[in-house]
Amino acid sequence: MTAKYFWSARLFWTNGVTAAGVQVRPPGADRRNITVRVNSGVYGDVVLEGMYESTDQKRVLIRPHLVASLAPSGVTAESFQVVPGDGARYPVNVSVPIEVWTTWSDGGKSRRFIAPANITVTSSAPNVLNVSDPLNWLTGIPGETTITTTFDGKTYIAKWTVYDPAASSPQPSVSLTIEESAVTGAALSWPASISENYILQFADRLGAGANWQQASEAATQVGTRFVVQVTPSSAIRFFRLHRSSP
Repeated sequence: MTAKYFWSARLFWTNGVTAAGVQVRPPGADRRNITVRVNSGVYGDVVLEGMYESTDQKRVLIRPHLVASLAPSGVTAESFQVVPGDGARYPVNVSVPIEVWTTWSDGGKSRRFIAPANITVTSSAPNVLNVSDPLNWLTGIPGETTITTTFDGKTYIAKWTVYDPAASSPQPSVSLTIEESAVTGAALSWPASISENYILQFADRLGAGANWQQASEAATQVGTRFVVQVTPSSAIRFFRLHRSSP
């Protein structure tokens, strides 16, 4: 009895991971030899996944394989970001799956397929964050660590904080308010009574791959609130408060 093979293809690109635009075509009855077809104008990391049913009816997964990395003509990778990225905070003893997103020379961002052998990750404090599995990090004791990730000849550095929820006092919730401003277009504010060191960050998108950056505008205390006057440079912009220290 011949083993039965089952295949699927996925595309890692700007929308994360999708099956749109790629198909698996087995030639004839021999499913051990297959063809992956990519539609015209489709770009990204094309990944082949599969499994087979052995002669004793056990299902065995086949390691995902990168078939091709396709980018538009003239577009090159400029940098990458690990998600979750710099400033992340996690409790002790949790497993955190990691994504890698590339920023391209045309300004676009896309998720990448990463084989463990193609990425190098180190932690300055392995007892705080264990990165022996480069795609699935494990928090340990409370503390701070610097993670250095190398992929595709480039490096990304991030600082993480690991905390013990049982030993941490509850943090007050902070509400960010936005109002229309005749001066700059928008005024953002939050309570000045909050003692923690919060900074205002912005991004042009949400979700995985969002590139949060510190706002350049300075906060000014007006009465009982900190106020920042901002002039958004794009049609859509998102803001958040980020506590820079635990």
